[in-house]
Amino acid sequence: MSQAIQNKHQILLTGEGREESIDGIIEWLEYLTDTSNLQPALPDLTIYLGSTDWYFLTATVDHTTASLRSLSIQLDFLTEEEAVVLYQEPGPDNKKLRPWIFKLFDHAALEKLDIDFCTLQLPDLFDKLPSLNVVDFSDAKLHHLPPSFYRLPALTFLNISGTPGIEPSNEIRNLQTLRTLKISQPLPPLAWIDLNGLTELVCYCRNFQVPGEMDRLVNLKTLYIASTASVPDTFLDYPLLEKLHIRTSNNTVNAENCSGSLPSLTELDINNPNGFAKTLARFKSLRKLTLSGKLGESSKPVLTESLSQLVNLEYLELEGIGLDDLTWCTSLSNLKYLGVANNSITTIPPGFDNLQKLETINLENNPITTLPQLTTMPAVTFINIKDTGIIDENGMTDIHPRREELKKLKSIFPNVAYLARMEEV
Repeated sequence: MSQAIQNKHQILLTGEGREESIDGIIEWLEYLTDTSNLQPALPDLTIYLGSTDWYFLTATVDHTTASLRSLSIQLDFLTEEEAVVLYQEPGPDNKKLRPWIFKLFDHAALEKLDIDFCTLQLPDLFDKLPSLNVVDFSDAKLHHLPPSFYRLPALTFLNISGTPGIEPSNEIRNLQTLRTLKISQPLPPLAWIDLNGLTELVCYCRNFQVPGEMDRLVNLKTLYIASTASVPDTFLDYPLLEKLHIRTSNNTVNAENCSGSLPSLTELDINNPNGFAKTLARFKSLRKLTLSGKLGESSKPVLTESLSQLVNLEYLELEGIGLDDLTWCTSLSNLKYLGVANNSITTIPPGFDNLQKLETINLENNPITTLPQLTTMPAVTFINIKDTGIIDENGMTDIHPRREELKKLKSIFPNVAYLARMEEV
């Protein structure tokens, strides 16, 4: 055994961290993927590229066999000059993959594969990895997934977001064990038909036109859509959905036209308050709500009426949507967080002290000039009054209230620490 191999073997036994150059990382990949160098119950190992923790590879070994159980290689932001060393000498048509990539498929116990390279192609050998259940190729810039990949029998997690070169085929429907799918290119409509086991879908596609076939995903619990241009009438008909994050690219998506009521929804984050103004009242189970985007004048009373009915809310963020009144929120007695920064709110309403569970209040950049006399709200530990009329323009800081307002603040919010430290002048 050479001295270099002896050194690697000793590092493996102790599980110590290691800093390497890019050439050193390639040597480690050659070493770790060779099954003759491994033994059962080796500790986890992380190799860093230089002193930074941005670039690294992490390997774990199966407890019962001398086989890799997981391999994570984070080299996604290397330059082209650095990335080319992941290949051998270029062939006539393409760069030739290094041997370690092929040896990776000798590890039948491999369960997790996380590879982020600048450029990568993969051998058509996934039939040799029957235990593979987590695959993360985000930002790998793969050109395609080989046919054997779509025959993986145990895959539950697949992330191919940030890989614009991959155009998912209908074959993805064969991965019926999938529970989490993250994409940045839309699937063909028929590809959704057999993916009804999905519980989490994250879609980074631009101007995504939600296909009607997605209504088959009846087991979804989390749905994230970064940019959508249209939705079918059957959209939102997901009885188990708990978390919904949706950004509309043109504000034409109107939830009133959708049939679903989302009875299990607890978290909602949307940028189209006008299209959801009436619909919000349906979501009786909501605990967390984030709204952004500009609210039309005609939608304000509709939205605030809907909001006042969401009595189970614990977290509410309404930054910059155009609100000018807070009267509606006094019924939300379960609120712990209220964020209404960058609106047009002029007063704190009587009855605001009904919110005895409030812990954090963000009133930044609202034309509020004074506080009413309210009873003590002891649960509040932080309140942001920056850029409001409560601030003393001649104060030492941009959060120093006027003298008369400071007295009220201390009385109403006795447990806000920074208020207690302010000197009255």
